[in-house]
Amino acid sequence: MRFGWLKRLNRSPGRPVASPAIPFRITCTCGKQVTGERTTEAQTIPCSGCGHPTLVFPLSPLMSLRETIRLGLEKPLPVLPAPPRRRTKRDRWRTPLLAAGFTLVVAISFFLILFESSLFRKGKNHSPQDRTYIDEQTMEGKRAIADGKFANAAIHFRQARERLDSIDKNRLNPESRWLDQMDREASIIADISGESINDILQLARGLGDSHWKEQFKARYENKAIIFDTLVYSAGGGVTRIDFAGYIGGNPVRIEIHGAASLRGKLTDQPIRLVMGARLGEARKEKNGSWLILMKPESVVLFTDPTMFQGSSVPVDSDMAEVLRRQAAMLDIVPPG
Repeated sequence: MRFGWLKRLNRSPGRPVASPAIPFRITCTCGKQVTGERTTEAQTIPCSGCGHPTLVFPLSPLMSLRETIRLGLEKPLPVLPAPPRRRTKRDRWRTPLLAAGFTLVVAISFFLILFESSLFRKGKNHSPQDRTYIDEQTMEGKRAIADGKFANAAIHFRQARERLDSIDKNRLNPESRWLDQMDREASIIADISGESINDILQLARGLGDSHWKEQFKARYENKAIIFDTLVYSAGGGVTRIDFAGYIGGNPVRIEIHGAASLRGKLTDQPIRLVMGARLGEARKEKNGSWLILMKPESVVLFTDPTMFQGSSVPVDSDMAEVLRRQAAMLDIVPPG
């Protein structure tokens, strides 16, 4: 018995391939079987039992054709070598040109990244005049706070930040973040309401719902309230301010819904915060209680004790510690 690969080795290119042996088995009329192998021509073989001649058909030509086709498919096609290509003058310059083009693209990309970097812009655009302007506006803002002119202070801090941002658009710049914080703190104090929440709700007691909404929108909406109290998370993005107030025997609840500046900073355990926020809505609930909603985007955590100079709010050691903690929460670091 030979394996298939040995059979293929024995097949030389000029050697004819023998047709495969095809046996036959024919049953005679007497019941005996006549057996043997077919040949290329017809055969007449007598029965071994009764002697009756039996006709055996020859091999079909299709058998040889099938074997020839099978062997042809097994034979691999010859791999012809590619004709040699004649190099031209253009071929000799192609590789150096491609290398030079790739180098140029890399160099341009590098310089574009460098031009867009805050470090390069700072070195290119920063001038002594810019630095002087920023410092002057910052000092004017501090003087305005000392004089109690918080609206003017906010303008000076904002102008200093805008000039700094025009030089360095990196919003993570500590000085830029500090100037923005000072702007927001001064702005919230500049818009502080002259009436307390209790005073505001006392006015609402004698008015109908529609008339009260008109009065609130005209007189109190967007007015700022400063809180120095315990604050905690009530869940679902709701911040609740601890406020022990009653109007006509009904409790008052103060909440802030969805304040991004407080997200991740509060738990269900009350924590003391010194903060400001603007009035958004004041409505009476069905059960008779009052709900005060502060605008979430207006929330400001105070970090600078000078904001309370000359006010009725004493900045004692405990409050100063709260302000330092809030500055750490916001990652606010004064320059210098």
